[in-house]
Amino acid sequence: MKKMLVSAALALLMALPAVSASAEEVEKEVQVSGGSLQVTQTRLQFSDVTLKVRDQQKSFASSLTHVIDNRGNGAGYGYSVSATDFETEVIINGQSQKFRIPASSIRFTTSLKDTITGVPVNFTTNGVLANNEVLSDTPRTMFKVDPGFGQGAYDFQVDYVLNLPQKIQSADGKEIGVMAGTYKAKFTYTATSGI
Repeated sequence: MKKMLVSAALALLMALPAVSASAEEVEKEVQVSGGSLQVTQTRLQFSDVTLKVRDQQKSFASSLTHVIDNRGNGAGYGYSVSATDFETEVIINGQSQKFRIPASSIRFTTSLKDTITGVPVNFTTNGVLANNEVLSDTPRTMFKVDPGFGQGAYDFQVDYVLNLPQKIQSADGKEIGVMAGTYKAKFTYTATSGI
């Protein structure tokens, strides 16, 4: 009986199809393409000043700068600002005259407000934030992120303080007390890739 069972089991095994095991390694790829460096900011609006000639007067403004670094190369980036002098045109004795407040009357300070995505940047060791920087007609750094840092999305706040001078200059270079009027200046912002 035992022989018959073993023979039947052996016959059953032989009737089953042969199974072979094999493994195949196949390499697959995924391509990750870099995007762009995008920098946008909110509108800059200085507070109005009512003249009080005996006081040191100031005008304040803040803007939020949004940076999105989708490049995927870790090149770092910088953002700078320059400005013309503030000018106004006033009619005096029937004649139009221009007066200006120098751009250097403004100081600005930048802070990292939020890390939206990406690794937080330590600006003590891996970048620069403006601290009480004097505005000029030559570009001044607002913030700079060293290579290898700043990949992601970040919000920077820039606070400006205009110290209204006691005296200003006319277009022909004469000093005069501050003239009432709407003063305008052109601000130029520049984003740079890499440092």
